[in-house]
Amino acid sequence: MLVHVEREAGTSQDHAHPQEQLVHLLAGRARFTVGGETREAGPGTVARIPPGVRHQMEALTPVTYLGIYSPPREEVIRGDA
Repeated sequence: MLVHVEREAGTSQDHAHPQEQLVHLLAGRARFTVGGETREAGPGTVARIPPGVRHQMEALTPVTYLGIYSPPREEVIRGDA
């Protein structure tokens, strides 16, 4: 499942889900924390989030990214996430 996301600077979401996820940052700067490890990233960065691992992406500037989930994430499809 592929989703296109735009977020404002300063937004952050700390969570976990059973799907594996890739995040491809297209524009902006963000701080990723995956399993307790934190890194800053810019356009072109791809982050892998294993299934069930707590993670967070803090938008340092407005960001645009592609979120790729396997299997599909039902709460995203419903608009609950």
